[in-house]
Amino acid sequence: MPSELPEPKPKQSEKVKVEEDQESPEEKNEKTYTPPNKLGLPVAKFLPKDLLQNAVQQAAGDWEKDNESDELKVKRVSPRTLIAVGSLIFFMLGWVLYETLSDNAPIEQGQGIIKESIPTGFVALEDKLKLSASNFLAAEKWEDVLPYVRQSPGIEEKLEKFQNRSPKVSVGVQQFRPIDVIKVRDGEFLYMLGFQDENEEIKNLYFTSEDPHRIIWETFVAFCDEPFEALTSSEAQLASEAIYRVRVKADGYYIDNYNEKDWQALDLTHPKSQKNISAYVLRDSEQGKKLRPILYGRKDSVPLILLIKPKLVNDPDSAPEILDLLGIGWHEL
Repeated sequence: MPSELPEPKPKQSEKVKVEEDQESPEEKNEKTYTPPNKLGLPVAKFLPKDLLQNAVQQAAGDWEKDNESDELKVKRVSPRTLIAVGSLIFFMLGWVLYETLSDNAPIEQGQGIIKESIPTGFVALEDKLKLSASNFLAAEKWEDVLPYVRQSPGIEEKLEKFQNRSPKVSVGVQQFRPIDVIKVRDGEFLYMLGFQDENEEIKNLYFTSEDPHRIIWETFVAFCDEPFEALTSSEAQLASEAIYRVRVKADGYYIDNYNEKDWQALDLTHPKSQKNISAYVLRDSEQGKKLRPILYGRKDSVPLILLIKPKLVNDPDSAPEILDLLGIGWHEL
């Protein structure tokens, strides 16, 4: 019985032909279709996109290429903008000239700098005040400055007491600043003369407005009846109360004996000391009502003259208490 032979395999050409016969018309078109470029020219599908784009641009010419100019595009400024900027510059120049040429001097009133007309004879007075200031600073003892300072009550005793506490040192002046007019309460004013001494320290001297224009010594040294640090000292018993020139601002530090409901905490400092002292004032007291509008909402300290009861030696939980407000500004009293 003859064996069955396997059917012969179709040739490769026949296989391809069969596959082509089995393809749909759309598939045949997809294989043979070559997409045209922008100019309608056939482009090979296997070329990268960048090569195709470059070829199209080279064939089309420069007008078809990306128009990227290297020159900066400058926008035209409108006339309204020029007028507005020019007006602003003109206004600022006018304001600067006015401030420069104005016959006004700054005034310190506790809430910034104000302007006050310069009194008659202001320029002629400057040399006189400078001479008085030079003699005051050159004195070797505080008692020697008596002819140049305001004759306030008990001034001789104050000078002697301060000489024992902080002896006077003679200093020379390197340069003076122009005189300023400082406005104080009740429409009064003082003269202020700034200077830099030979130790390069910058300070101010305050003079009375009345002739012969004496130096207000208490303001210059921030005089206190007792040393500032002694307010909280436990070593020496001070007087039951004393007058202090201190810088004051409201504080939020409270201790057991002084609750926030009834007391207002105050932070006291002095220019001759690095120490901060906490003191308290009754909110509903007369002195508390006086201090509230002065200190409320202020971040900086205010120079005040206060009557203060120091900390009690036998009571470690006590603190200095404000008994009265005697002056706003160290020139008073």
